[in-house]
Amino acid sequence: MPQTEDLDSLLAGIRATFDVEFEPLQVDDSALEVLTIRNMQAHLDGLLQRKAIRDPLKDLPLWAKIWPGSFVLGRLLRKYEPEGKSLLELGAGCGILSMVAARYGFARIVLSDIVEDALRFAKANVLRNNLQDRVEVRRVDVTTPGRDPRFSEGFDLMAASEILYLD
Repeated sequence: MPQTEDLDSLLAGIRATFDVEFEPLQVDDSALEVLTIRNMQAHLDGLLQRKAIRDPLKDLPLWAKIWPGSFVLGRLLRKYEPEGKSLLELGAGCGILSMVAARYGFARIVLSDIVEDALRFAKANVLRNNLQDRVEVRRVDVTTPGRDPRFSEGFDLMAASEILYLD
């Protein structure tokens, strides 16, 4: 199936829940397009009205925010000579760090999270920016014991940005 059909069907599913649009995001000399919730305040008001927020750390779409730490860490990763290397990003949210890392030369990236909506947004971002040849979006839960057989070859680097919200 062509990439545009994959992206179109993915966006249709996302738009059933969220009012979204792609916004440009400048990364050094190039731009990325990032899927964002168009009116976050209205979305949050809707969650409050439906009493859908029981645990703010789990129920709020923190994964949809573009966190500045993703850019700082992305620039730091350049110092590890990324050309041809692999990267596992944990708690990737909408995937900014992985997309930045792909632009800086990582050959293989697994962008991971445990939140299904975050993974859908990340997949849409990867497809929109034509990075699917370098970035794979996967559900990875590091709290479950055992080595994941999908990643038996390991990674050159692992990274996580802005994932700890509790003391």
